[in-house]
Order: sequence, then C-alpha cells, then structure tokens
Amino acid sequence: SDWVGHNRTFHDLVFNSEAGSFTTGNYNCKKSSARLPSGNTVTVFYDPSLILSNYDYHLAFAGLKGLPVSFELEQNGLIYKYELLSMSSDPVSYSRFQLPSKGYRTMTYEELKKMGKEN
Repeated sequence: SDWVGHNRTFHDLVFNSEAGSFTTGNYNCKKSSARLPSGNTVTVFYDPSLILSNYDYHLAFAGLKGLPVSFELEQNGLIYKYELLSMSSDPVSYSRFQLPSKGYRTMTYEELKKMGKEN
C-alpha cells in the first residue's frame, strides 16, 4: 500500500498513442502520452514487439503493451528524460544475491522509513 500511495501520481494513467513509428536507439517504437493529475504530461516511446511478463513493475507504464524505451516527465518546471541504453535477457548469477555472513541487519520497511525521517 505504501508503494501505491507513493506512486499515486501514476495510478490509472490513460495513454494516447500517436500514429507512426519512431526509432529510439535500436528500438522501433510507438509514441504515447498521458496527462498526470497535476496537469503535466508524461511522454513515452515504447517497443510493442518486446512484451513483458510483469507490467506491475512501475505503475506509470502498466497500461502500455510493450517495453518503455524512453520517457520524458515534467516535474517542478524541469523535464527529465530517461532512456534504456541496453538490455540483457541473460540469467542473473545467484552469487549476486548472496547475503554477507556478517555486518548487516535485516530491517522492516517501517524501520527504514522511520530511520529516513530521523536523518
């Protein structure tokens, strides 16, 4: 519920696609945009040939049927542009997920939030 609350700006966005195709990097993309509750616009270029198995990874793009390759987001008078530079479908080694044997502690999400407010 915290994740949804923090990202409520992007909840239930309705994207309107433009005709034509656009090349972004090595990807053949479609352009789509949605209006945020603030009145700002998010514009995304996505590749419909790359289908994801999980569209809940980011609430903003749950309505797109394809991989977001580039998007622009306006916030506080600034325009932020994000681009996918590369992608690998190789399996990730289990060794990247091993926990250290000492020098760490497990925290709940609530503890982490409280610690952030204190600093």
